[in-house]
Parts: sequence; structure tokens; C-alpha cells
Amino acid sequence: MNAIPRKYITDARNRKQAVIVDLETFNRMESIIEDNGLAKFMEEAEEDESLYG
Repeated sequence: MNAIPRKYITDARNRKQAVIVDLETFNRMESIIEDNGLAKFMEEAEEDESLYG
């Protein structure tokens, strides 16, 4: 797996508060999360007998 290039926003005490990723990386991450959610939903629906009458 490739490392995700990122930058951090820190507070006055240099504690990490937020992460910045480039837009392309964010879009890939979002797509992966959505695909995983859809796959899980499809698995759960497949097990639900009420959908099949």
C-alpha cells in the first residue's frame, strides 16, 4: 500500500489538529469508503429474506 502524502495543521503547542491531503487522494479515499459501504449493504441485503418474498 502506498503512503498517503499529507500535511498537518498544528495548534500553538505544535499538536496536530487536522490533516490536509490533496484532492486526488481525497477523492480516491472517498471512493474506497463508499465502495466498502455499498458492498456491506449489499451483503446485508442478500441475507435479508424479506426482500425475496
